[in-house]
Amino acid sequence: MNLIHRHVVLLAIALVCVSAVGTDRRAAAQTAVTPLSADPITVMATRGAIETRTLLLRAGQPISGVQIVTLDLPSIDGSTVLPAGVIQVSLPSDAIDHSGLLAVPLRFDLSSAPSGEFKGALIVSAPGSTVSVPVSVTVKDQPILPFVVLLAGVALGWGVSWYRSRGRPRDNALVKIGRFRARAQTESDLGAPFRKRVDSLLIDAEALLRAEKWDAAGALIDDAEMLLDKWRKGRDDWQTQLAYHEQLTRKIGNVSDAESAYIRAIKAALDQAVQEAPDLSGPDELRRKLDPLAQQINDYLALAGLFARIDELLAPLRNTAGGPATQQKVDALIEQLHSLVPGDKAGYDAVRAEAEAIIADLTQRQPARSREGDAVSKSILSGNAFALVSPPPLARALTSEQATDRAEWRLRFFTLGSMAIALVLVAGAGFIELYANKPAFGANVWGDYFTLLAWGFGSEATRAAVSDLVRSWNLPGASTGAGA
Repeated sequence: MNLIHRHVVLLAIALVCVSAVGTDRRAAAQTAVTPLSADPITVMATRGAIETRTLLLRAGQPISGVQIVTLDLPSIDGSTVLPAGVIQVSLPSDAIDHSGLLAVPLRFDLSSAPSGEFKGALIVSAPGSTVSVPVSVTVKDQPILPFVVLLAGVALGWGVSWYRSRGRPRDNALVKIGRFRARAQTESDLGAPFRKRVDSLLIDAEALLRAEKWDAAGALIDDAEMLLDKWRKGRDDWQTQLAYHEQLTRKIGNVSDAESAYIRAIKAALDQAVQEAPDLSGPDELRRKLDPLAQQINDYLALAGLFARIDELLAPLRNTAGGPATQQKVDALIEQLHSLVPGDKAGYDAVRAEAEAIIADLTQRQPARSREGDAVSKSILSGNAFALVSPPPLARALTSEQATDRAEWRLRFFTLGSMAIALVLVAGAGFIELYANKPAFGANVWGDYFTLLAWGFGSEATRAAVSDLVRSWNLPGASTGAGA
């Protein structure tokens, strides 16, 4: 019996202990404070914002002595912390009544908070229980500065693109013109036709600069540079040939019958030869042009000498029986002389043969008194020649583009409108992609802002490169203007 009694006592003690433990557990469950939701408290806002959240606590029975402790929230990369003072807890009461619920307002003051993603917890304690409430706070910079940085990147890209397509060609052309002017001024002995051509190229280049055709202006300056190189390479020979040209011009200018078709043709050929000198490959080519002209001048002067001899021989015979008839014959021959043109060898030979025949006839008819010592010599080439009308001088057709005020307004509106639309699209896309979709923008100041700047710059550089590529295909409707 004693053994049975002992087992019964032990069993009774065990039942009492189990009942006490169950009672303690039920009591602890009723007095424990827990958040109503297991989800963390999440805040996503910009710096300077003030956000509010509500923490709902529950308990199985009325309790008192509830406390909430805020802690620093470290960033996910551990580089900084969100101070505990950012979270302001307004605990309405430290007790949970018979309803079993307590709503606790939480105020997140992010006016001085750094940007970044922070995670931590709030500690909720009550007599006999302590619970941790997860908290996640994501802060990013205000949108104004990122948008300005993005615009700065786009503007920088536009500036580089504009300078590459318009500014750099313009500056290159201006530098070329400036350097060429300085070089041309050192060529004080530059031949007249070369000087005239250089001045013409400079005027054309400046006109192209005003029309914003930089490449064409630079090409003209390159032509002018090549012209100076050509002059310097054969300076002595050029000067010799140009001096010979002046000699021929003076020679033909001394002929009294300046209105003769022959003389006018030679003068025109001389002018053309010297005007085309800058286009020739070298002074030897100019010499080849002047050589036949010199021969033609000599041929004409030879005929002039024959007619001067005829005038001398005919002077004492004009009043004789055969004088008038001979004079008529001479006058007819002079008309043939006036109608001659350079290169008409058959006509020239015929006039010369007739003049020599007249001289031979007049020589036989001279009186016995010799006239060999007579120094009288005059040219009969001062008579009236054919009054030919000179062709008009060559001139280039000048074109001018006139635009009405309305057309200018439309062009200006289209240009500004296109720039505004492109700016909105480019900046908007970058802003959404790099700022709006990045909750912790500004946490890495250099990385985030430099990415915005680089995106804006790169978008414009890409657009300009694609535009240049499309223009190089010469597709119909593709713009060919600089910076389009």
